[in-house]
Amino acid sequence: MSSQNHLLYQGFLLNCEPLQLPSGRFAAHLVISLKDQKCIFAGRLSPVRDFGNMEDAVTYSASWGKAWIDDNE
Repeated sequence: MSSQNHLLYQGFLLNCEPLQLPSGRFAAHLVISLKDQKCIFAGRLSPVRDFGNMEDAVTYSASWGKAWIDDNE
């Protein structure tokens, strides 16, 4: 995983590693963990939506994860 694909946000670690689809496009994928590595959420996001490049999938995952943390903290 690239260091660009994970970030700390309000005490949580967001690992935004996109999944490449058979079509060559990318699905957003996210794992949210506490600093002690306890997994809080893991899964593919918006299965009906895919992205033409990895960077857009990572950006979407990070935004979704931040919103989830804000809504569930």
